[in-house]
Amino acid sequence: MLIFAHIFFTVPVHLDVHWCLAVINLKEKSVKFYDSMGSDKPEILKVLLGYIEQEHMDKKKTPFDTSDFELENVKDIPRQMNGSDCGMFTLKYSEYLSRNASITFTQEDMPYYRQRMVYEIVNNKIIHP
Repeated sequence: MLIFAHIFFTVPVHLDVHWCLAVINLKEKSVKFYDSMGSDKPEILKVLLGYIEQEHMDKKKTPFDTSDFELENVKDIPRQMNGSDCGMFTLKYSEYLSRNASITFTQEDMPYYRQRMVYEIVNNKIIHP
């Protein structure tokens, strides 16, 4: 798949025992990192930016200028209050961002989202928001 056929894509990031999300937006020229525990990972942002450059060179045989890309560790997002919901937060960040919706869920919503996900998997049916 040629990534440059898309404007926006999400990248789940696994950090040893913790899940986070990176979002690459080619139209906005940005790479953003969403961590429900609030950590900064500038090295992940740089690796993903380098990946975009390498992928462009490999697939299109020309350099891709990322000098004006914004790299951001997003801070104004819901945070998890336990050690076990990082995966759900990552999935919900991805869902909300892919719908271009404001991220409005909270830690208190996680039990519902877990039950909802089980229902969707068992019934092979997505519940639309």
